[in-house]
Amino acid sequence: MMMQEELKKLQAKFDAQKTEFEKLASAYEKQKASLSDSAKLQKGEELAKAQRDLQRSAADLQESLDRKRDIALNDIFKEIMKITETIAKKEGYVLVLDKRSALYSADSIDISDEVTKALDASK
Repeated sequence: MMMQEELKKLQAKFDAQKTEFEKLASAYEKQKASLSDSAKLQKGEELAKAQRDLQRSAADLQESLDRKRDIALNDIFKEIMKITETIAKKEGYVLVLDKRSALYSADSIDISDEVTKALDASK
C-alpha cells in the first residue's frame, strides 16, 4: 500500500504541473496577438521551458513507476522461489522447471496451483 500512496503523490504532483503548463499555454495563446515581438519571444521561451520541464517530469514519473514495478516483481519472484523450494524439498523433488522450459510435461507433476495457493496464503 505504501507504494500506491507514493505513486498517487507523484501523479498528483505531475497533474498539478500539467495543469499549470496548460494555464500558461492558454494564457499565451490569448495574449499572443497583443504582445510585442520581444514579449512573444520571452513568453514562448517560458512556455517551451515549462513544456520541457513537464516532459522531464513525465519521464521521471515513468522511470519511478518502472523502478517500483521492478522491485515489486522481484519481491514476488523471490517469494515464489522460496515457496517452490519449500514444496520441492517437502515432496522430494530433485528438479523443478518453469513450465515454459519443458517441451512437454504431464499435468500431474505441475505444482503451479500449489505454489499459487501457498503464495496467496503468505500474504
